[in-house]
Amino acid sequence: MRKAMFCLSVLLVILVAAERYGAAKSTPKVEIYGTSWCPNCRKAEAYFRKKRIPFKLYDIEKDKAAFERVKEYTAHFGVPIVIINGEVIEGYSPDSFDDYVK
Repeated sequence: MRKAMFCLSVLLVILVAAERYGAAKSTPKVEIYGTSWCPNCRKAEAYFRKKRIPFKLYDIEKDKAAFERVKEYTAHFGVPIVIINGEVIEGYSPDSFDDYVK
């Protein structure tokens, strides 16, 4: 009985530590649709790099398929368009990014 209680205590400590330090959280799926000349696109990239969140970058001027895909998400053609786990964020908005990567 004491051994079982000890094992449960150790498991609880591991689970609490994993939650506290983010090991239990999954990495968000991030896509950035932008252009080579867009300063806010560079800011969006820097935001995700700083947070160590991987992202897929698409240049909608060079990648016609990416341009067609982004048209499915929004009628606006400003960049960047950032998609986090399927949620569309138009423009550079760190506060909005924070809402979806927590």
